[in-house]
Amino acid sequence: MPIHPEFIAKQIGTICTDIPIDAVKIGMIFDLQSLETIFTCLDELIPDAPIIFDPVMISSSGVKLSKMTHKSLSFIKDSLMQRCCLVTPNILEAETICNMKIVSLDDMVVATQIMKRMGAQAILLKGGHLQDDEMVHDVLLSDKLLKIFESPRLPTNNNHGSGCALASAIATGIANKIGLEESIQQARQYVFRAMKNAIVPGTGHGTLNHIA
Repeated sequence: MPIHPEFIAKQIGTICTDIPIDAVKIGMIFDLQSLETIFTCLDELIPDAPIIFDPVMISSSGVKLSKMTHKSLSFIKDSLMQRCCLVTPNILEAETICNMKIVSLDDMVVATQIMKRMGAQAILLKGGHLQDDEMVHDVLLSDKLLKIFESPRLPTNNNHGSGCALASAIATGIANKIGLEESIQQARQYVFRAMKNAIVPGTGHGTLNHIA
């Protein structure tokens, strides 16, 4: 059930008047009105805060999550991306944003270049959806470097919340004044451990064990 944009604005305003904000992570947003509300609040209240944007449109299991219209996508490309220090799409989301098919590591690099030109300071394209049985590759592109992170693929479907956890962990590193590359490295290790020790409370995809 979507949260009304007025209430979202109240939440942001309440937090910003109570505590200093060292970093912002934006996750799943239901519709364009909510996107615009968040963008306006952040611009007015904390214009200098670094933003990590996880453009959650499609879940790890391939389910469409948000009411993503052509206007919403245009707003992300034309306005929101330019305000972000990092954007962290998965393969399916990057295909939507870039309007291209991504089937290889080379395609991932091209997609990060396309998204980087939209104005974000850096792009981290997560490669978990690529059909590679052994390794997972994530591609980071910033003004300073192109880096490919690599880790073993865990033979599990218990990855519910992995993308959200990764973006939040990166934001935590940024808030603690850790560099972007090191924040991503630490966040990837954190999510790997949490997935490896996942909790499976019922049927379906299990969830990350953050205490691990």
